[in-house]
Amino acid sequence: LYSHLSDMSRLRQVIAEWGPPSLQNIYQAGYWFVLVLSGAALGRSALKRGNFVPAHGAAWAFFACSSLGSSRNTGFFALAAIPFAAYAMKDLSKTSLFRASLAILVLCAGYVPAVVWPRFDEPHFAEAVKAEGACRYLNHEKTALKGLRLYNGWDRGGYIGFRLHPDYAVFQDGRYLFHEYLVESHNIKSASGWLAFSKKYGFELAVMERKNNFVQMPVPAGSGKTVTVRFPYYSFLLPPEEWAVVFWDTASVVLVRRASVDGGWLAAREFRHFKPDNTQATALKLALGYVSVSGLEAELARYRKTVLELGLPGSALAALRRMDEIKAQARAFGYNTPKENSHGKLGGRT
Repeated sequence: LYSHLSDMSRLRQVIAEWGPPSLQNIYQAGYWFVLVLSGAALGRSALKRGNFVPAHGAAWAFFACSSLGSSRNTGFFALAAIPFAAYAMKDLSKTSLFRASLAILVLCAGYVPAVVWPRFDEPHFAEAVKAEGACRYLNHEKTALKGLRLYNGWDRGGYIGFRLHPDYAVFQDGRYLFHEYLVESHNIKSASGWLAFSKKYGFELAVMERKNNFVQMPVPAGSGKTVTVRFPYYSFLLPPEEWAVVFWDTASVVLVRRASVDGGWLAAREFRHFKPDNTQATALKLALGYVSVSGLEAELARYRKTVLELGLPGSALAALRRMDEIKAQARAFGYNTPKENSHGKLGGRT
């Protein structure tokens, strides 16, 4: 308990639900409604000295203060406040109680379908299951990968642990025992910091989130030209000289440390060029002849075969669209393909 309380200030910087509730958060409107209504009911009862119970008032105040300090406690507050408020209003006439109950039901009838239910429907309620594709792949390849030291973000650790235990041990999830890792990883502000973090814990396998996070770098593009290319963030945190992309879907990227797996296994599964969020760099490589169309299409075919076997048709369809984007951008660069060279690199990132 002491450890948790000492970490609270730092956790609030990382996890919104550990912070105080906000009037600007529409999902917390129900909490504010219960807070005001129950407070008014108990206040009325105290002033009239009718049905007021001091123990109820003390408990209401305790849970109210606790919930105002942390959003995680709003549910506990509601469990106490609603029955206390109902008891405090028991002296109302049947007509008044009926009207109050009807008003609450009308508000709930509008609030639940408009605000609450959409949060539990796709795509809003997808954060945890966004790791499902990666979990299917890791389960499929567990003969080669289980036992490797895995890195995962805290928000997906619970689901990964649920799906893959005991073959894989998560690095962190939302439980209290992982708070030190959560704060440590959140405070990393540079690629060099992440590399030191990775070396410290000896990661050999990583499930990274796909996100709109890119690093722009100028790279030579032949004939004395230079082109600014966007590279995905993971290529800086997990440099391709040491890490290989072996799977991705619309939400996650799975990489493995080259030195930690069999070379033959890796050669059959690595995606050297057709990688996620790397469209611009891949297009330039195609335009410069560092990779051929046939080489890309071979990786595309292998990728689509993998995701279809894993039951991920959406990722297979997205891959086809991405190949069209790569070809279109390669033409837009306006370069002729001099020769095939499947080992070419741009800026040391691909």
